Amino acid sequence: MKRRDNNRGFTLVELVIAVAILAIAILPLFSNFVQSAKMNLKGRKNLNAMNLAQDMMEGMSAYKGAEIDNVIRAAGSDPTKLAGTILPKAAKCSSITVKTGAEWAYADATATKPDITKPFGYVFKDVETVVNETHNKYDVELILDPTGTDQEKYNNREVTGDMDVNQFYDAVFTMPINEVEEAVKGLKSMSSDQSIDESEYYGKIRRTTIISVLNSGTETEPNYRVSVRREYRPLNPVALGLSGSIVWYDEAVNISKLEANKLPRSVYFYFEGMQNANKTDKIHENIQILNKTGQDINIYLLRTQKVDSVTGEPLGGENAKTYNDNFGCSVVIKSENMSGTATENVNIVSNLRYDLSPGANEYNIRLKDEDGGDTVAERKGTLFESGTPPAGVSSCYDNNRVFYFYNGSAVDEAMYQKHFEAGYPKSKKNAIYKVIINLYEPGTTKKVASYDGGVSN
Repeated sequence: MKRRDNNRGFTLVELVIAVAILAIAILPLFSNFVQSAKMNLKGRKNLNAMNLAQDMMEGMSAYKGAEIDNVIRAAGSDPTKLAGTILPKAAKCSSITVKTGAEWAYADATATKPDITKPFGYVFKDVETVVNETHNKYDVELILDPTGTDQEKYNNREVTGDMDVNQFYDAVFTMPINEVEEAVKGLKSMSSDQSIDESEYYGKIRRTTIISVLNSGTETEPNYRVSVRREYRPLNPVALGLSGSIVWYDEAVNISKLEANKLPRSVYFYFEGMQNANKTDKIHENIQILNKTGQDINIYLLRTQKVDSVTGEPLGGENAKTYNDNFGCSVVIKSENMSGTATENVNIVSNLRYDLSPGANEYNIRLKDEDGGDTVAERKGTLFESGTPPAGVSSCYDNNRVFYFYNGSAVDEAMYQKHFEAGYPKSKKNAIYKVIINLYEPGTTKKVASYDGGVSN
């Protein structure tokens, strides 16, 4: 039998049919691959978005609710200042705008304080956080809302004026109780006339407290230091057997507990006034504030008074009451940037113009233009309803108690309105803010993710 070999292969028709069959089989698989890639991309974008939202919530947890507004607005036209605060450390952002309008806390972008009864919000454009990640840019909408039913019972309540103090995020200093006594002993030890009794020194020395907020680094790599130094000088050195250059002082130490590259939110200074410090001459008590950072800082000047734990009356009898009624001092403020150019970065909250006598708190109000020009007559129906004002007294706020000097000029009413706030015994505060973070694809209204949370005061 003769063997025959068939090597003719596939015909063109057979090849076309085979390719068609293979295409029909592969097309669904290819479609699945494409769909899977799209799902992976979407999942990665959503994951990045949620990570960004969570990082922002974590960043905001370092601040009280009301402070978040200050932090964001302080960044101004330089959103990079928010990296490591509200935004993650590696974040980039092209711009920030404040949401304004009748329904928002800010009626317009020039307002300096929010209406605490309304939500406030911001839009962060082109926020990026992940390096070398193509699909990682978002427009972020941040809303803080005090108006919801869950927040209602906690918000818009009257609380003490300094309830926001935080021992870590704020720089807090309390004057040692026996410091004046130590200063008197120190000065007496330097006197050439040891026969003069220590009691002669009281009321004859001047205390100068220097509160310094400095940056020994650079604007990009700051090294902040907040210190409080006290100096005690005799008003008439010769009468106490002292030379004119004699001074007893306490060494200035850094009172900030934050890392050196972070500026405290506020500086709180609690102190008892000097004996014989009075509003007639204002020479016994002097406070000097120096801010050379170019950054905003709030300084709380809070005078305290020793009282009997049972009766609440000032310790020291009638002398203590007379001193308290007549207390006065001077406050000199110097504010400049790191180049030495004068700025207006210091804001003062104080109770220095108030009578701290028991029972006076309800009359500790500022009558002139403090909150819309209310008059004494308009106030009597509310603030005085719990008691009768002392004879001839309509307010225990006294302009004459303190002489303020700001960058070489006496503080007028316009400057006071801008940078000063009287330390009211009580003020309206919010305790709970609902936080909503919405993330959108840049330049669109297409929402990528949304995150809810909350911060408190």
